[in-house]
Amino acid sequence: MKGKRRVSYLCKAAMLMALVALFLLILSAWVYAQSGGGYDLAWNTMGSGGGSNNGGGYTLNGTLGQPEAGMLSGGGYVLVGGFWKSEQVPVGIIVVPNLGGLLIITDTQGLTTTVQIPPGAVTRTTEITITPILLPIEPIPPGLRFAGHAFDLDAYWDGQLLTSFTFETTVTVTIHYSDADARGLDEKTLQLYRWVIPTWEVVGTRPEEDQALDMVNNVLTAWLRGLTRYGEMGVIRYDIYLPVVLRNG
Repeated sequence: MKGKRRVSYLCKAAMLMALVALFLLILSAWVYAQSGGGYDLAWNTMGSGGGSNNGGGYTLNGTLGQPEAGMLSGGGYVLVGGFWKSEQVPVGIIVVPNLGGLLIITDTQGLTTTVQIPPGAVTRTTEITITPILLPIEPIPPGLRFAGHAFDLDAYWDGQLLTSFTFETTVTVTIHYSDADARGLDEKTLQLYRWVIPTWEVVGTRPEEDQALDMVNNVLTAWLRGLTRYGEMGVIRYDIYLPVVLRNG
């Protein structure tokens, strides 16, 4: 009887070892599939490498790693990481007095910012450009934080940049933002600001200008007349988690 129990125990142990071996085999196959046969895609960061290669009149610039592509923010700070990004290229149109025009830029999330210029907005043929800005370099007022959308609006006559320009009537700027853009902010405080040295000014303080926020569809619309640098910002939200414990001394 004892011999039969021992054989039964050994059979169970053998089956258990076989199952463990099968599990490890499946796991190793899954890991191998993730690594691509020699290429390791484990969670890591490689912040260096690359450089320049020259030959035959050509130069190739490269870089390595940086899997943390994107924007991280918190506590009033913003960290932008990722692969090299080309210089922001302006989008422009020629606007004549009796015709309007439409400018459109699309961000890395596939969201658009549009500038609708109505007929009669200019008195002579004018080139209007919009240049997306990844992150404004101007200091952001305390309590506010950049919400992911900024751009320069400029006007040119005969190829010459106009340092001061005002539309004859308001143009409409429509910014589509994501929930990620508003994360950490009090969404209802999202507004478009213009840079007026030495600070940011809320669009709507000047005559005929205004703005409106649609939180259901994540759309910020502004009506403005001047050209400068603009940025979408909101008030930083501070969450309080209960219970709150107070201690004296």
